Amino acid sequence: MEMELKFDLLLFSRYLTKVYDQFMTPIRNIYGLNADEMVIISFLFNHPHLDTAKSICEIRMLSKGNVSAAVDLLVKKGYLETRVDSNDRRVIHLLLTEKSIEITNQITIQKDNFSDFLFQCCNKAELDTYFEINEKLFRVMQNFLERGHHK
Repeated sequence: MEMELKFDLLLFSRYLTKVYDQFMTPIRNIYGLNADEMVIISFLFNHPHLDTAKSICEIRMLSKGNVSAAVDLLVKKGYLETRVDSNDRRVIHLLLTEKSIEITNQITIQKDNFSDFLFQCCNKAELDTYFEINEKLFRVMQNFLERGHHK
C-alpha cells in the first residue's frame, strides 16, 4: 500500500503538470512563448513585489540560466522591462509592460478553467479537506527544502 501511495503521488504530480501545460499551451502558441517565459509572466503578475530574477529562481526553482535567457527574450518581445534598483545597482527589477496585459488576462482565464476542470468532481467538503491536506504537505516539503535534508 505504501509503495502504491508513493507511486500515486508521483504519477498525480506528473499528470497535474501535463494537464496544466495543455491548458496553457494555446496561450504559448498564440504569443510565441516558451514554458519559462510563461512562468515568468505569470509569476510577476501574481507576485509583483517579488520582481527579480533571483526571486523567480528561488521560488519557482528554475535555473539562473533559464530565467536569464527567458527574461532576455521577454524584453526583446516587449513583454518585460528591466529597471536598476535605486539603492543597489546590482539588483535588477523586472516589470511587466502594457503589452503583457492580454497574456496575463488569458493566463488568469486558463488557470480558472484548469481549476474548474480539476475540481469538477469534488464537493465543498472534499475541496476543504483537499486544501487542508495540501497545505500540510506543502509545509512538510518546504521545511525539507529549507533545511536541505530530512530528520
